[in-house]
Amino acid sequence: MSTNRVLALPLETFDSGTLTGGFDLAYNGLPRAIFLIRIINDSDQDVKVSYDGIDDHDIVIADRTLEINFQTNNHPRSHVALLPSGTKIYLRGPGQGGAGNIYLTGYYVV
Repeated sequence: MSTNRVLALPLETFDSGTLTGGFDLAYNGLPRAIFLIRIINDSDQDVKVSYDGIDDHDIVIADRTLEINFQTNNHPRSHVALLPSGTKIYLRGPGQGGAGNIYLTGYYVV
């Protein structure tokens, strides 16, 4: 009998004071394909999220959390939706030093 276990990626911490206004690399390639990503913006500025370093894909308002569960809206149900391993995650702020950190984590199945 096979069992699946959920494990977490190591927590990444990004200092919002280092945001340059461009796409700053926050996670240099996911080590595993993940079914859930969580970005906690514990800073005083809004940040945009990009998965390609070219386009903005989402925004995390200051003092808010973005959580995307790729499995929740997956169709058909027999398929598996994952953010691929190797995906780089970029953050983009207003380009002035902020106060506080931004945290990134993800969850995967083994």
